[in-house]
Amino acid sequence: MIIRKITISFVLLVLASSLLSSCNLVPREWRDNPLFNDEPLEAGLSEPTPKDALGGSTGKTGADTDNTGGTSQTLKPVCFLNTGTMATTVMSWSYTPLGASTPDTPSNASTVAFPGGNTSACLSLPMGTYTWCYHWELGDVDGDVYIYYSHAIDNRVVILDETDTDDLDLAEKVGLSVPPGFIELPGICQLDRQVIHWGDESNEWTVKYEGGIVVGGNAGGGSYYYWTVQNGTFDGIHLYVQYTTEDAEGCEGSMEAWWLVDTTTVSSVRILNGCGTESLEVHVFERRE
Repeated sequence: MIIRKITISFVLLVLASSLLSSCNLVPREWRDNPLFNDEPLEAGLSEPTPKDALGGSTGKTGADTDNTGGTSQTLKPVCFLNTGTMATTVMSWSYTPLGASTPDTPSNASTVAFPGGNTSACLSLPMGTYTWCYHWELGDVDGDVYIYYSHAIDNRVVILDETDTDDLDLAEKVGLSVPPGFIELPGICQLDRQVIHWGDESNEWTVKYEGGIVVGGNAGGGSYYYWTVQNGTFDGIHLYVQYTTEDAEGCEGSMEAWWLVDTTTVSSVRILNGCGTESLEVHVFERRE
């Protein structure tokens, strides 16, 4: 019995460490946890020519500013090199402004990266922390006259800040291979509100997100109280959510969950706190979309 308990505890810690180290989009205060491995993507591919935040060609450098919304923002270029065999449309998936601890709505600007590289496959964006979404055309795969697409999330963090040079030859570079050869999701990249719904016979979970930002949702059923989503982030695969609850006796509880989202299942490591207790749980649920 003692050996079994030790084994189960070890498995939980290994799974928790694996999921936590993969979630590089959680709020900054959580990234200070030593379990996280939040390494920014290194620069060093090739030839940039930036585009502005609206997707048009421009000669802007980091010294230029964007006055969108009445706020002057310094722009920094980032460029994309497609080492695959198919053209792809690239856009930012998540964005946290420089110096902020919570994500903001990313720009809907996009650019096209052709195989082998093209100088127009660049964007100039406000300084901050970014991840990317890219989609590509599959064609009419079943003869129904409709064009189908797939997309993927590149959750390697890119930080655009004052240390980025204004020399376009040394701008941040992101390498993409299309098709990517790993998790491919149906459809195009969408920053509009989306929903993930999952559960089992006694539990239901729902999270609403816009791009990489969790904007709502809840959970309930089984032995759980009714949980309300407070905030979180989603990189297309890893979902980080903070929940709160209050039972009939006024006991307030909180939960931090790191969900691994697959096409058919959603599995998690969850840390629950409240009423003087704390527990670590691991679960796997079926998706219900």
